[in-house]
Amino acid sequence: MNPYKIGIIALCMSLTACSSTKHKAAQPKIDLPANYSTQTDTALKALPAWTAIYTEPILREHIDTALKRNFDIRLAMQALEVSRAGIRFTRGIRLPELGFAAGSGVRRFGEYTMDGVGNFDTQFSPNLKEEKRVPNPLPDYQVGLVSTWELDLYGKLKNEKQAAIARFAATEQGRRFVTTQVTADIAGQYLELQASDRELSIIRNSIRLQQEALELVKAQKEAGLANQLAVELMEAQLLSTQAFEFDIQGRVAEQEAQLNYLLGKNGGRPGRDSLSAALPLSELLRVGVPSDVLRFRTDIQQAEQELQAAGADLKAARKSLFPSLVINSQLGWQAFNAAFLFNTPASLTYNLFGGLTAPLLNRRRLKAMVLRTSAEQRRAVVNYEKTLSNAFREVITAIQKLENMRLAFDRKNREAELLMRAVNTSNELFRMGRAGYLEVITAQKNALAAQIELTELRKRYGLSLVELYRALGGGWQ
Repeated sequence: MNPYKIGIIALCMSLTACSSTKHKAAQPKIDLPANYSTQTDTALKALPAWTAIYTEPILREHIDTALKRNFDIRLAMQALEVSRAGIRFTRGIRLPELGFAAGSGVRRFGEYTMDGVGNFDTQFSPNLKEEKRVPNPLPDYQVGLVSTWELDLYGKLKNEKQAAIARFAATEQGRRFVTTQVTADIAGQYLELQASDRELSIIRNSIRLQQEALELVKAQKEAGLANQLAVELMEAQLLSTQAFEFDIQGRVAEQEAQLNYLLGKNGGRPGRDSLSAALPLSELLRVGVPSDVLRFRTDIQQAEQELQAAGADLKAARKSLFPSLVINSQLGWQAFNAAFLFNTPASLTYNLFGGLTAPLLNRRRLKAMVLRTSAEQRRAVVNYEKTLSNAFREVITAIQKLENMRLAFDRKNREAELLMRAVNTSNELFRMGRAGYLEVITAQKNALAAQIELTELRKRYGLSLVELYRALGGGWQ
């Protein structure tokens, strides 16, 4: 065929493909305010590492253990290896495929076929030597190299490689995100366990005070200074507090099991320090401006890489409708007698073929693929916007929690101090006969409740600090 006609046909096929690929990639909308509040803050250069935030030696030891043994982190590492294999697969996607082929077979020609009659007649040619006469059945032996090369005329293979690289980067960010989550979960569970230990200590101290008060009221009853009602109320209060002790012990066992699970351990009592009575320092955490989450949040970076991969997939799907140029070649030896297989150059054979193909009957399937990848790309855009909005929500919520709980803790701490003094005062007045047993019971109940609430506020403040650090990105650069 005339080369010009071939070029015109190829151009027509390209234009046909172009006319059916009108799906454009959607772009995400980044709509973040200038700052988190009315106060203006400066951009952050970096977040402090988790070792600067989680300073307790035992907690840091637990986190180090989890980084090696936690199940979610290990699964994320294997997902990274799977993604890395995808990178290796696409590394040579634009290069020719080259392989070694060896085969043998046999074929019999029917007597009433063109091959059968032609080969039979050829046997009588005086120009053929004996070793060149074609037998029937006909053996066939071949050894050589085969190659297939699809020329990346429009960048389709390049887009597929870009998609694989972006997915690998997304998986790496996903691994970092899992590590950040696990680190925060361990710090949070550690705080929960410390708070339960603290509550258990408060309960046991309260039990001791209630037992002393009960013994005192029993002695006063024997002396005729108190009645049976006082003894029964005091004893009922003691039993209630003892039941609360067993409830907390069960909670401690559950929290220890959960922490062991996060550490990748089965059984054992995880170590911990006592919960500090003071609030942890939060000055190390500056929140910066909202746009900082784009740099520090690994889940946002993961969503961004997934968005890039979806965009590359869409481009590759669109270009699959274009004509493709494939070159096939073969070089080796072929003979119907194995003795002459490597008789060079007589048995040397090669072929080279290049073809320009465009989809016709399967265009509906390819168009459906374009529609699917287009929808997936738009979904990746929505997921990116959702992740960004969620990051802003988490940071602003953690900031507000920290400030409100700091104020609540100051007041609850003063209340607990006053109520503990009230317990001592009521006991002294009761011994002197200037206060009744109901006042003692009320003072003890109020003091116990205030101390438990104070411990709960201290725990929640620490959890909010952990949550703010996680929301800001967890220290990954």
